[in-house]
Amino acid sequence: MQIGTFKALGYGRGKIMRKYLVYCCFASIIGCLVGILCGFALLPSVFWRAYSTMYQLPELRLGFSWIFAIAVFAISILGTIIVTWGACRNSLKERPASLMQPKAPKPGKRILLERIGILWKPLKFKWKATIRNIFRYKKNMFLTIVSVMGCTALILTGFGLSDSVDAVTELQFSKVIKYNALIEYTGELPQTGALREFIGTTEEEGERYISVYKESVRVIFGENGADGNETADLYVVEDGAQFNAFVDLHERKNSAIINITEEEQGGVVLPENLAIVYGVQAGDTVYISHSVMRMTECKVLAVCENYTGSYVYVSRSTYEDLWGEKPDDNTVLVKSDIDEAEAEEQTKKILAENGSSNVEVQSISFTYETENSFASLSSTMGLVIAILVISAGALAAIVLYNLTNINIDERRREIATLRVLGYRKLEVAGYIYRESAILTVVGTLLGLVLGIFLHMFIVNRVNSVTMMFGSSIAGLSYLWAFLLTLAFAVIVYAFMLIKLNKINMAESLKSNE
Repeated sequence: MQIGTFKALGYGRGKIMRKYLVYCCFASIIGCLVGILCGFALLPSVFWRAYSTMYQLPELRLGFSWIFAIAVFAISILGTIIVTWGACRNSLKERPASLMQPKAPKPGKRILLERIGILWKPLKFKWKATIRNIFRYKKNMFLTIVSVMGCTALILTGFGLSDSVDAVTELQFSKVIKYNALIEYTGELPQTGALREFIGTTEEEGERYISVYKESVRVIFGENGADGNETADLYVVEDGAQFNAFVDLHERKNSAIINITEEEQGGVVLPENLAIVYGVQAGDTVYISHSVMRMTECKVLAVCENYTGSYVYVSRSTYEDLWGEKPDDNTVLVKSDIDEAEAEEQTKKILAENGSSNVEVQSISFTYETENSFASLSSTMGLVIAILVISAGALAAIVLYNLTNINIDERRREIATLRVLGYRKLEVAGYIYRESAILTVVGTLLGLVLGIFLHMFIVNRVNSVTMMFGSSIAGLSYLWAFLLTLAFAVIVYAFMLIKLNKINMAESLKSNE
């Protein structure tokens, strides 16, 4: 109507178009400036804090990229200009008299469901009207579903990432790693003393503790390291069945047990987090640098489930064939029920005996230390989830607010007519909001599906040698994503209910002056 008035007063199409372009671009510029500042300051600080729980990082220095800033600015402004130009262009095509008249409501059409009598006839009138109106305003239907779907997908992705981090701790230290302490030593294990008391008696070997040979090697991928290389801990296993009680070697997809000492052909077992990054699978060839200037070609027997840490597992016979050496055990894996409070005291006792026997303990590490690091990362993920939830909620709230506002404005005469016919305020609200509720639920359900694929996409991109994320999403995460999306929608609809109840019947039904 305002455009029709401008045209009637003699304003040209260009001047009218500029009015709306300037308004929309000005709002976009403000949004871009705030968004760019948050993107270069707030989000990097959050992610840096998350990584600092696992790594020793230098002091954070916030940078600024003119290339990224200009690119984001240009895309945002260009998108706004195109949408605004398209919307104004359609209105500017019409004559002033047509524009100044109230818009006729969109005509209703028969829908496919009406042809299915078994489903359509039992429905009450209010539900028939609601379903017809949903397909009557197709643009509103499409935009509502898409906005709600995006909101749900982002929220589910946030919760899913938290579940993936939690899965690393749960799976790695309950399903893969079964020991609680690792002791590196030189010499022979004593028959008495604090060390023997901690690891257990000789009769408990294979049940409470196991001795293996461990050394640091470099795993080289491709000819002459063309595909890269990684430092890993190589474990030489004497008895595969006993070793699997301390480190469960199995394939993740089919849970097939890997008994490395029963393999007929010599080779090594690589962890999955290492294999995924470098695209290695069973049957491929890698090179292991056992010592300076000494590189040995090795066949990959299998890829075992593993989420953090770089390891290589090989049988003792294969090790002797590949490197021609008979290694002496230098590491003990211990299953201990010692708690964190006693661990430090026990470590001091063991180290205090160094030099008093034929063994010298080099280091003692407990798995709870690594678990605590991941617990810190999991707690920090709450900040990331909060940002995703707030961003997703803002997306849904703004779009739903605008769509509901436009929907009410375009249907003022229809709403006023219902009020004149005797509909109460709650009945009118139900008439309008039943459509929105159905579209919101549909968008939420589709968003849960989209969130699964978005979560998988992100997890596959962030997997690294240091950590392979879990790929499953907890059931509660689906529930929270569903409920939070509905909560954002309910809040918006509650605000718009005030406007809906304030519609003046007489003014809405009278002719425009």
